[in-house]
Amino acid sequence: MPAYARFQALRLLGALLVLAPACATVPSPPQPRVFYSIPAVSYLRSCPGLDCPVVSEIYLSDEVHLLESRPDGWWRVKSRRDEAVGWTQRALLSERPLSGQTHYVAARELPLRDSPHPEATSRRRLEFGDKVQKLTERREWWRVLVEKDRAIGWVTAAQLADTLPPEPAAEAASGPGTPGVSPPGAPVYWYVASDSAALHLLPLKDSQVLKRLTLNDKVESIAESGARWRKVRFPDTGAEGWVETRFLRQEPVTARGQIVPARVRPARKAAPPDKAAPAATVPEPGPEPEAM
Repeated sequence: MPAYARFQALRLLGALLVLAPACATVPSPPQPRVFYSIPAVSYLRSCPGLDCPVVSEIYLSDEVHLLESRPDGWWRVKSRRDEAVGWTQRALLSERPLSGQTHYVAARELPLRDSPHPEATSRRRLEFGDKVQKLTERREWWRVLVEKDRAIGWVTAAQLADTLPPEPAAEAASGPGTPGVSPPGAPVYWYVASDSAALHLLPLKDSQVLKRLTLNDKVESIAESGARWRKVRFPDTGAEGWVETRFLRQEPVTARGQIVPARVRPARKAAPPDKAAPAATVPEPGPEPEAM
């Protein structure tokens, strides 16, 4: 072969060697498979076993990505909610998101609290018509999952409905003692007209006392139970409870005569004139002893 032809062949071979890696098909990394949690509440654990410590919680229809699987049915997954990684059982996951029973917020505003207590921290408020799903319950409190943003917290079950109720309508004020309900966005405020008024968990005299209200505390009215009880909320903390309506006024107290006594004591009846107790007498001193 002539030298020139040999040179051209070597040049072509070198070009092929350079281009070959670029033309080779590069396998794409395996994409994680997506699954959804089935139970209302389940747990991610630090190792594949029920005795392993809990890393995080996952809730109904929470999205997780499969990272590793074992023949015994334990899967290592990553939660999309909080990026937590842990182990769960394959039987608790579905390939499609599931929907639980939906409940609706029936109040104009409803605090979503960190724990089941009316004075627990409320980091956000739910609005009328928001959809939630029940996770667990504790007496009159439900732990719920908010559908619109997957937030978790505690609310009072009495403020939820199984079907979307009609939106609360504004009512005209019916007098100074029974003011009407203001339209949404315009809360009704009251002022405590007693030096000490009990804030109860329920509208009952023997219900648990959550705290004591003091003179001119400003509270927001959110519900009523007859003419005797009103449910109120502290604007700053979001704490809620029931207080007797007689301790509330629409304006701050400015005079001592406007203060409502915390406990009304019955007046003592005066004794009849003929049975009046005799006035107490001081016995006169006896004669001094004679000097010896």
